Amino acid sequence: MTLEQINFETYDLQLLAVRLQIVMIILLAATVIMILWIALQASRQSKSLANVFRVFEDWSMMVTKERREAKKSDIQIADPMKWLSDLAGVEVVQTIRKFDNPMALDLSTAENYRLVISPLKPADLKSALGANRFKFWQIFKRDKRMMVEPLLGKWEFRVKSFDRTSNNAGEFFDLEAAEVGNRLGLDWGETNRLWFYVVPGK
Repeated sequence: MTLEQINFETYDLQLLAVRLQIVMIILLAATVIMILWIALQASRQSKSLANVFRVFEDWSMMVTKERREAKKSDIQIADPMKWLSDLAGVEVVQTIRKFDNPMALDLSTAENYRLVISPLKPADLKSALGANRFKFWQIFKRDKRMMVEPLLGKWEFRVKSFDRTSNNAGEFFDLEAAEVGNRLGLDWGETNRLWFYVVPGK
């Protein structure tokens, strides 16, 4: 084999390598373009699906609003105490006292413990009671004959609480709660949640 033949074969191999590199670059570019195209199509489909979902959501909300408005005029709670008893799972006997600040209803039960109902969650109710505690103490100092029973009892750590919402008390819970509040003289409105506090007896 002559030197000229060796040089020619080397040139062919270099040319082949260059061609392979060009083909790899073209394939890589084609792959990137294909991925971008697929991503673009997916994005368009995602936006279309999102638009369809929003339309369905708006329609569903409109239907729900119309159904709730129609139901609102029909809601009549014949016995507020029974409604509260059903939610609490215990027979409520009578109202002991009610408060506007913090908003709460203090009830006696057939199970020898008190039941406090409020739209305020535990942390907020305890905070509000703490703010009023000094005022009650001042009243007690002026007239020691006045024994003020704390709303959540003397030992708040013994109090157990649970809540009722439209998720566990029916779709129209807030409308019914507003009706019961009005009947009992409490303006807690169409609250989405009521908290029940079980206060042990003495």
